[in-house]
Amino acid sequence: MKRKDKYQAQWIGSRNFAGNDLTWEHTIRPMLEPTIKNAKSLRLADEREEVIKLRTAFLDGLYKAYLKQLVPSQWLFHPQITDVAQFPIFHRIIHAEGEVGTMEDTFTAVISEFPDLVSAWVEERRERLRATLSDISTATGERAEKGQVDVLDLATSVFKCGQNNICRENRFPWSPQMPPGPLFGFGGAISHRCIKLVIHGCMGRNYPITPIIVASPEGSSTATVLVQLSGMDPTRATVIDMDEMDPLFVCCDCPPYVSNLDGNKRRVIHTWRSAVKHAMSKVHGVGNAWRILTPHEMDAVERPVDPIVNQPCWTCNHCSAYFDAHRSRQEVELHLSATYDPKE
Repeated sequence: MKRKDKYQAQWIGSRNFAGNDLTWEHTIRPMLEPTIKNAKSLRLADEREEVIKLRTAFLDGLYKAYLKQLVPSQWLFHPQITDVAQFPIFHRIIHAEGEVGTMEDTFTAVISEFPDLVSAWVEERRERLRATLSDISTATGERAEKGQVDVLDLATSVFKCGQNNICRENRFPWSPQMPPGPLFGFGGAISHRCIKLVIHGCMGRNYPITPIIVASPEGSSTATVLVQLSGMDPTRATVIDMDEMDPLFVCCDCPPYVSNLDGNKRRVIHTWRSAVKHAMSKVHGVGNAWRILTPHEMDAVERPVDPIVNQPCWTCNHCSAYFDAHRSRQEVELHLSATYDPKE
């Protein structure tokens, strides 16, 4: 429906009214006045919404320009525009009544405060994530009490998006029935980008929404088992430790399958990250039995390729060429080899 159609007064009727005050006061005005007032309210509400959208879009442009000045690896540790727009200093400008002067002058005057605002936002998120771990009775609690490495760096600190079936990010393949995937440690939790699909007619568009990050008891308990099978201490092993060791596991609850290549029975091999995701999917209900592959077995198997390698979620860490359009890992590697010295 076009904007002008929403405010068009309803046609009162084709009957001819006598042009006197009594007819106006008792017949026409009671029918016409509520329609006009309603149309005015809708028009003012839409105009107000449009002003807020324009101001937010202008702030979004300035924020993206600011991010492009940073090292790309820092982007994921910054808030989304939905969070930035809620910072009090920007919220006041965006929702101010009436004119606020030229948007360029108004917003540019406070752009210099971005670093301090983001730093405060990151610390606030750290404290919130620590609080979500306090209810999980795993090695995470013991680690926090010992006061050694930050509990948020532990491999056993596993989170998930609490937006349930709304968020389309961190699911592969995406399906409304698929549970949210694991977010490992502080880096995984704070870098999660929550995306909601909104359908307009026959078209769909992704919109960023503020994520709700919660602890995953299933993920943390599984990670604890995997760390122990790897011969490490759950109160000390970090996400980086597990990534560097890169052990492989087999789910003992999954039956072997017959290979289409040679007809032999095989089992699905998991990295520690995919094992946690497998457990969180609750394919076998709550709890899974795991076995770590021996060094001899690891040499004999083909290492699984993480599906994320082929997903358009990679960017160059030297420039902002893919800031607005991420690519597959292979495409980014081609860009790096063609643009930069391999020694860099």
